Amino acid sequence: MPPRRKAGFAWPWSPCWWCFAWASLLLNRESRSIDLFTKAIDQLGAGQAPTRQGAVYALEQPAELDSRYRGHVHALLTSFIRARAPWVPGTPRREGGPADDVAAAIGALRRGGMIEPGAWSELERVDLRDADLTGLAIPRICFAGANLEGTVLRNATLTGATPTGALLRDADLRGADLSAAGLADADLTGVLADATTRWPDGFTPPGPHQRPRP
Repeated sequence: MPPRRKAGFAWPWSPCWWCFAWASLLLNRESRSIDLFTKAIDQLGAGQAPTRQGAVYALEQPAELDSRYRGHVHALLTSFIRARAPWVPGTPRREGGPADDVAAAIGALRRGGMIEPGAWSELERVDLRDADLTGLAIPRICFAGANLEGTVLRNATLTGATPTGALLRDADLRGADLSAAGLADADLTGVLADATTRWPDGFTPPGPHQRPRP
């Protein structure tokens, strides 16, 4: 005869046991996400650049674990870039491009794990002079009033970008797609473009690197 179950005991394959196990798993996952998120936020304001850089990488984890964190992480990263690399006229040019922690935040945005469909990446009035943004493909990115002088945007997809009033002097735009970008009042003096650069319809860039007539 099969063994008799003791009163109050739930067999491992019973519905109650599985419900309890699933609830525990969700609770542990939620606890881990909260812990990662709060620690990363604290470390974003650290005085040491490597600590801030590590915090940027850590923020990607809760966004991967729980979709509810994506919007928060996205907003934190863009705010971090604006705070750490603001464009203030007269600011000396930083040799080698953006600092490592800023570059890490841009790299996280490029991976896109925290960007919800249709969300904007607000990077207005940032200083990204001499940054290497080759192949950049962040959807709906706002560079309004930003300084992108000397920035490498080769083969970048900027169809949803709004670099309104941005400084793009001497930027490398070879192969870049700006076919739907808002270039009103953008300074394109000396930009490097070629036949593969796509400009908005009806837009004629200054200087010798003009869009060829059909």
